[in-house]
Amino acid sequence: AVTSSSKDAWQLTTNASWSGSYSWWNGDPGTGYLMPGIDNSLETMSINLINARNATLSAYFRFNINTQEGAPPDGFRVEVSSDNGVTWHAINLGARSSWGVSGSDNSGTTSYTGHNAGSNWTQSGTLTRLNCDLSDWSGSVIMLRFRVVTTNAENYDHYESPYSSAGFGGFYIDDVVVLGETINT
Repeated sequence: AVTSSSKDAWQLTTNASWSGSYSWWNGDPGTGYLMPGIDNSLETMSINLINARNATLSAYFRFNINTQEGAPPDGFRVEVSSDNGVTWHAINLGARSSWGVSGSDNSGTTSYTGHNAGSNWTQSGTLTRLNCDLSDWSGSVIMLRFRVVTTNAENYDHYESPYSSAGFGGFYIDDVVVLGETINT
């Protein structure tokens, strides 16, 4: 079990899920929000794309991330490795691929966080800064990792302040699937 003093913050939880009873959560059990000064990842087992014609990542995310300027911001990356985890390549635009609360409308403007699928869950394909296409890795065996990074800056709340009333914090992942077509051999 994760404790508030543990820096390995991923845990299986029943607090929220897109389907079924469980999801993976990265958060501080003491505060319910992201922990300061972390860089930790949840990795998949090997995914065989050797005979894949194309492949796409599908997953559901739920998050409440601070967007405060100045300090390196809290954020997450989705990364892929084709060498058994020796090197990783981001399939989104930097560590700050989403901000605010998932499913939010960012105070009436266009949503940067993805279409609300319900209960603040967003589907990976709706996040405007996440490229879910894995076709570049066709012919390979890959691993995916979901990496959460937070700042250790003083006086930094690890949730988006205007959305603290969302009633949740941290980062959730559920229903991770790689879909595609195979090459007939």
